[in-house]
Amino acid sequence: MWGALKTDAIDFSSEFIWLDDYITNAELSVLKENGCADSVYKIDLERENLLDVLEIIKSR
Repeated sequence: MWGALKTDAIDFSSEFIWLDDYITNAELSVLKENGCADSVYKIDLERENLLDVLEIIKSR
């Protein structure tokens, strides 16, 4: 569970992938401070196919 920010629920000592349609500037700042900004993918499922997004992630 998270508090004010969704990043409150992240264990930064473990690898993770975060898919979300809305990431606040504060959350992005926390990710950058922890060297994890490349672990978040902003997606819009109304415009993007989740399977296509997952293929992109796998290729990285």
